[in-house]
Amino acid sequence: MTRTDLYSARPLIAIAAGLLVALPLQAQRFEGTLEVHSASMPSRAGMQYYIKGDLMRLELSAPGQSPIVMISDGQARKQYVLFADQKIYTTTSFAEVMRSTDSVRKLSASLLKGASMISSGKNAVIAGHKCTVYRYRDVSKVYDICLTTELGALGGVGGLFGNIGQSMEAEEPPTWAQKLLKDGSFALRLADTVGNTMWEVRRVEAKPLDRSLFAPPNGFAPAAEPPKPDSER
Repeated sequence: MTRTDLYSARPLIAIAAGLLVALPLQAQRFEGTLEVHSASMPSRAGMQYYIKGDLMRLELSAPGQSPIVMISDGQARKQYVLFADQKIYTTTSFAEVMRSTDSVRKLSASLLKGASMISSGKNAVIAGHKCTVYRYRDVSKVYDICLTTELGALGGVGGLFGNIGQSMEAEEPPTWAQKLLKDGSFALRLADTVGNTMWEVRRVEAKPLDRSLFAPPNGFAPAAEPPKPDSER
């Protein structure tokens, strides 16, 4: 990714990072890693979460491409995006992330108002943990989601629904969402109604993580801001 590509991609990166804000803000107990696979990713692509209290690191990798790392620090209320190929990083405050994802969050909150989440009574074991299948339905989509409470607080289902957690900062979420967040429910699998897996946790490992994982490493420099257009000077 060139420096030009970096700045043209920043709005998309900010939105993606914004969808992660809810997770570290809610997490209090779990410490360790989650290996996740999404059907929308190439077969050999990887998505690894590192979680330590209100700190989170997400590593995205794909064959032939330099990995991208997103770090969310709930205490400092900042997010970092690391670009290993250039040894640079960007810094965005939570306030900036919230502003850049405002339309996404408003749409999410609107959908949640009329959404429902009903237990099917069916259980499964995913990545070594028992979960219960729920049917999520709103005006635009229907999903089957397997939720577990065995991992402790992991951000509830916030990251999966375009931030229930973030929506809470603006308005009260539905009763069912409040209960799931309170219970520490976390989605281990998201599937369509005919059983095609769209998103799934493949591996869970509870272990201590070093604090240095959640900050830009030594040798990385802040990315220079792009020049402002004449109209903004």
